[in-house]
Amino acid sequence: MSPREASLHIKACAIEVGFDLCGITSSDIIPEARDRYIEWIQKGYNGGMQWLSDVQRRTNPRAVIPEAKSVIMLALNYFSRKEPEPEDGVIARYARGRDYHKVIASMQKHLILLLRKEFPEATFRSYVDYGPFMERPYAEKAGLGFIGKNGMLITEEFGSYVFLAEVLTSLELEHDAPAIRRCGTCDRCQTACPTGAFIADGMLDSTKCIAYYTIESKEDEIPEVVKKAMKGRTFGCDICQEVCPYNNRLRNKETTVPDFSPRYTSLDPEDPALRSDAAFLEKFAGTPLMRSKRKGLRRNLGLPKEDLQE
Repeated sequence: MSPREASLHIKACAIEVGFDLCGITSSDIIPEARDRYIEWIQKGYNGGMQWLSDVQRRTNPRAVIPEAKSVIMLALNYFSRKEPEPEDGVIARYARGRDYHKVIASMQKHLILLLRKEFPEATFRSYVDYGPFMERPYAEKAGLGFIGKNGMLITEEFGSYVFLAEVLTSLELEHDAPAIRRCGTCDRCQTACPTGAFIADGMLDSTKCIAYYTIESKEDEIPEVVKKAMKGRTFGCDICQEVCPYNNRLRNKETTVPDFSPRYTSLDPEDPALRSDAAFLEKFAGTPLMRSKRKGLRRNLGLPKEDLQE
């Protein structure tokens, strides 16, 4: 099978198992992306996310898999317009259903099983966000979409409302043409950010970001400037996506999403699940809300710590 035929076969398999987009690129280091990532880490824009500081493994796929020759980039839409947007206790769109890591990992396992039938001697290694990999630069290089001024990957079909995943492989494949950046003079995402978290095009200072403080931060208190800017947002922040023209087109478009379809769009401070670990686990197990834990969600809602019941 030629590299072109192999690439076409892989893309067909990716669509068969449920992915919306598939592009293929080389596993070479992307110098511009590596340099920007090093700058981001050196300036401390990763905040308390120290697991992101392993530059070598995150910027060089072959540091993870030496025999890797190609990267299969995958995207899955998560936009749904079925539920009206809440005003308080808002949960970011990506986190309203099942944990996407679990959904996508299962899909990738199915994909690799299909590929091993055709390429039994090849190496395949999959990642879903949690592995040491720069997903957005490689997705852009694989032609899935372009990196916008808010640092998100923007696709033609689904805007930036996509989950990204990848499969590194030893196969020599035909590569897709890189996407062209098309933000032009638009800077709505940057000007809409209420905390001024965007330092430059595509570069975010996490220590000023609502999403960082409501999801990743382990601090007991949220900085006052961030707290005032949250305005009802409890887990994550979609502001820079909501104002994007590429996403606004989706408001009148119905899309199909897999089984992480929305379960919860908002959190109620009076929810009994926030008052005990057992109730919290029973209601939210298997959802992205477990990332902040009950303690973090209570903090985000402004609930007192002394009410916690173990």
